[in-house]
Amino acid sequence: MNYLLPGVTGYCIDEYPTPWRFPTVSYVIFKTLCHTAGRMMNARVRMVEQQLYCNFWVCYFSSIQPNRKYVILANDSYPFLAFCQMPMGLKEGEQGFEPFSSKPFIEPPELKEAFRQVSDWIIVPLDVLTMPVASADMSRLNVFERRMVKHFETERVGDIIFNCYD
Repeated sequence: MNYLLPGVTGYCIDEYPTPWRFPTVSYVIFKTLCHTAGRMMNARVRMVEQQLYCNFWVCYFSSIQPNRKYVILANDSYPFLAFCQMPMGLKEGEQGFEPFSSKPFIEPPELKEAFRQVSDWIIVPLDVLTMPVASADMSRLNVFERRMVKHFETERVGDIIFNCYD
């Protein structure tokens, strides 16, 4: 499957002269999914937040057995999910990623299973998230989106799907 669909970056071009952002996936549903998956795993949702300049939402998630901390990302244009390692030294209430930092994508089986049981959202495979942009088929992205990828020197497909292009 090609995950680089039109508007996945959060920018759409239509009759307007400039690109515009309009989330098409529900933040409330994402938040509910995180809490539901957390209950299934006997885990705790530390915080769910909308990112100001990013095209994704973030859930900070701690499982109790085994003791692990995760970050769940949700694209705000398509129902795409990805999982990352919790940034080191993150304290309660702090944001975890610098806007343009490379995200430490992971694929924890217990988290994948929990989200598959509670939703039909698509978990983007790790090999796709870490695929170099040079190897990706970007033909379905609009012209503006391709310019943004080039301008921000995006290196991985995962950093296109979950970006902070402003």
